[in-house]
Amino acid sequence: MIFQLHEAINRGDIETILTLFEPEATFVMGPGTFAVGTDGLRQAFEELLRSSPVLKTEKENVIETGDIALVHAKWTLSGTAPDTSSISAGGYASAVLHRQPDGRWLMKIDNPLGAGIL
Repeated sequence: MIFQLHEAINRGDIETILTLFEPEATFVMGPGTFAVGTDGLRQAFEELLRSSPVLKTEKENVIETGDIALVHAKWTLSGTAPDTSSISAGGYASAVLHRQPDGRWLMKIDNPLGAGIL
């Protein structure tokens, strides 16, 4: 599930990224900082894509009940900052997904920082 998002990020494909989220979804950008809805998500991911990120999912665990899934993933990211310095990050993400009537899973909440927001 998270693999699809990471593949789209690696391609720089903002339109595909947005199709993986519900229209009113929330993306956690930092402690107390959120991107909400399609416009907020577009702005947040366009900013991320400026770093030409390479995002890798190392592990993914899915807990599913009915139409809701809780996903945990270990990830790493490398890229280039606007000043051309190298950037790298990593962590443990958590996300809440909601199964749509057509069977697709879309993200309702994406928290790439996991418990790091505490």
